[in-house]
Amino acid sequence: MKKSLLLLSLPLVIGTISLSACGNKTYSYNIELDGPNDGAIRIEGTEEGQYEEGYEINIKALITPGSGLIFDGFYIDEKLVSGASSYIFELTADTTIVVKYSEDKTEEPNKPDIPDNPDEPDTPIINPDDIVTNANYQHTWIKDDFNQNGGTTENINGLSWTYDAFTFLGYDSQNGRGVQVGSSGKPQNTPWKLVTSLPDGVYVTGYSLELANGSGGDATYEISFGNYSKKEDFYFKEATKVSDNNLKETGNEFSVTLTAKEKAMYINSFEIYFYVPDGVDFKVTKDEGAEEPTDPEDPDNPSTGSEDIPATKYKPITVDEYYKNIDFNQTSAELFDDLNTKVSTNITAYTYGEARYMLLYTDQVVGDPKHLYSLFDGDKLTSEWDFGATWNREHVWPKSKLGVSDVNNNDTNIATDLMNLRASCFNANSSHGNRYYGKTSSEDSFFPNISGGLGGDGHAYTGDHRGDVARICFFMALRYEDKISLSDTPSGNYQMGYLSTLLEWNKEDPVDDFEIQRNNRIYEYQGNRNPFVDYSDLADKLF
Repeated sequence: MKKSLLLLSLPLVIGTISLSACGNKTYSYNIELDGPNDGAIRIEGTEEGQYEEGYEINIKALITPGSGLIFDGFYIDEKLVSGASSYIFELTADTTIVVKYSEDKTEEPNKPDIPDNPDEPDTPIINPDDIVTNANYQHTWIKDDFNQNGGTTENINGLSWTYDAFTFLGYDSQNGRGVQVGSSGKPQNTPWKLVTSLPDGVYVTGYSLELANGSGGDATYEISFGNYSKKEDFYFKEATKVSDNNLKETGNEFSVTLTAKEKAMYINSFEIYFYVPDGVDFKVTKDEGAEEPTDPEDPDNPSTGSEDIPATKYKPITVDEYYKNIDFNQTSAELFDDLNTKVSTNITAYTYGEARYMLLYTDQVVGDPKHLYSLFDGDKLTSEWDFGATWNREHVWPKSKLGVSDVNNNDTNIATDLMNLRASCFNANSSHGNRYYGKTSSEDSFFPNISGGLGGDGHAYTGDHRGDVARICFFMALRYEDKISLSDTPSGNYQMGYLSTLLEWNKEDPVDDFEIQRNNRIYEYQGNRNPFVDYSDLADKLF
């Protein structure tokens, strides 16, 4: 499998690199910046140039803090292909990626002109400076909110919605919540509209809608209210938020319209922010138990999900700062040794018992401190330790393959490293055992994406866990290289596999927001990071 170039915190180098060999077809890959102040945005990853067909392009957009800019997305042929700041794809044609970014108007939003209306003297004139968010609507959709044939919802948190009939109505098992609109056999290729009424005088100041596309194929969403309308294509397979903030727009209807040319779409959580003037009777709320955003400036008090979470020890650190003394251009053997020293020096180890409560912080669902993300099946687990009744501390690299037959709560050893411990529901944990990781589940191998439920308990598979597993195994093989190793022909109590499969999974399931958050939080406890989460291309170089 071809490798992407490893580019670490360097500005984009504009040039032509040819990887053509033996007459293989090559295509050009280019980047264009679309926004103000080009000097404030930096693109990391694969350099522009000529590459063989099928070459994996891996890029990330970084905006200088304090520049007043926000990232809007990666576009190809005017179509949004990723709203996240990282994007990976295979090159199959001449391709230009347009990186769009704009001014962050959070501090000084545009002030609309609201002229006096002499024809309606009783209509109050609102000062634009007064139009600020003072009401917040939030709801995570479930299948039971709707009828297959269309209709009207009951009052949900202060709003009633009318909606069109579905070609198919289902539960979003892909992301563990929300509603599926259309299917492979019955795509929603006619517009499906969801609309609610707003009182006179109410302003919409912003919204955030979480969408996904089951196939990555063509789909379109449209948001409309008053004179505002936004319509875009979306391709993201995993739940991704689309939003627009700092708005000041009135209107009597707020609508969302979804259309897909093929496969299924998913609509999940929905937030709308309002300004409600004095004297207007309009009360909206959020789902019961909905969380306010956590405070990233208070890492020493992460107990937003459970009072049992221990205080952290290390202040957060940037990737660049952590690796500032590492030379990534040296030989593979030299780099391996330096990284081994880095992740093994000046760290803090904890007991197996202490790990129970640290996982309440390290394995939290992103943006949802009340739940943990379960390895292998993606279930949402309650963020509390219930003595193993619903979830366990899963050893991703099995403890028997670490040379440890058992581990007790007072032990501190290779089997208590937080990097290797993941929260996992009871059944998912027991399904792995101590088998190697492989492309299928068999007597000797285990495929980490569990589907179809386990033991009839209704646990729904969601997410891709292959890359997570691979990068944890890479870390363990690096950190404890004098004790354990990875192999394609593993044997005994100190080897794990299968290496070539793990290397494939590292590419096919790239690093996501959960892994980044988990890596940051483990550093806050242990004082080390997983280099293969920070720089996933390292795996090919070191293994």
